[in-house]
Amino acid sequence: MPFVVIARSEESRRTTNDEAIPLTYGCSADKGIASSPAPTFCEKWGAPRNDKVLVTNMSDTKQILNIVDENDNIIGQESREKIHNEGLLHREINVWFYNNKGEAIFQLRGMDQETYPGLLDATAGGHVEIGDSYKETAVKELEEETGLKVKVEDLKFFKKEKAHNLDPLTKTDNYRIKAHYLYEFDGNINNLTAAEGQGFEAWLADKILNISNKDKAKFIPSILEEAKLEIFKQIQEFIK
Repeated sequence: MPFVVIARSEESRRTTNDEAIPLTYGCSADKGIASSPAPTFCEKWGAPRNDKVLVTNMSDTKQILNIVDENDNIIGQESREKIHNEGLLHREINVWFYNNKGEAIFQLRGMDQETYPGLLDATAGGHVEIGDSYKETAVKELEEETGLKVKVEDLKFFKKEKAHNLDPLTKTDNYRIKAHYLYEFDGNINNLTAAEGQGFEAWLADKILNISNKDKAKFIPSILEEAKLEIFKQIQEFIK
């Protein structure tokens, strides 16, 4: 089945209807209409070489993400908006900083963020964009959200999990396969750059595992789910 992408400045749309728009064969790594085979670009869009692809505005491709099946196989692409509105399964990452004191480092979300404003979250996180691996995304998000450049090999893979969260405020349905990575950071958290949040806070893993009801209110709910608590138990193990 031909794969067709239209990316406009105001919207992103995906269709497989041959009659909907004029098509050209092949893919192009250049801006504008696809015209010649370029494997890297074809693969980035999940389309085989010489498939039918049309892209009119490359600047908006980040608004399109892969959707996956229960086994994490890519089965298509959709806009971020539709993915969250309809609860389509997609890929995300979280990176968790810890230090030699046994502390986990959390990012304080900005007050202008759509979901869970002003609450503590993972050190960094984000969607896996088309063409990127989980680990590549982790490195990219770390630099964007903390200002820290790290090497892929310095990240410790912890686990991959499937999670489903309905945000009661926005009514969005975040259904994702999320890969979690750990990174030892023994620098000063005040030197980290919070591009989207308000800053960073360090909490002892022991305190998280024995958290009071008062402190629970400071975190996004999913942080304190049983599956996430394994992360803080692992941090304890690292510093023994």
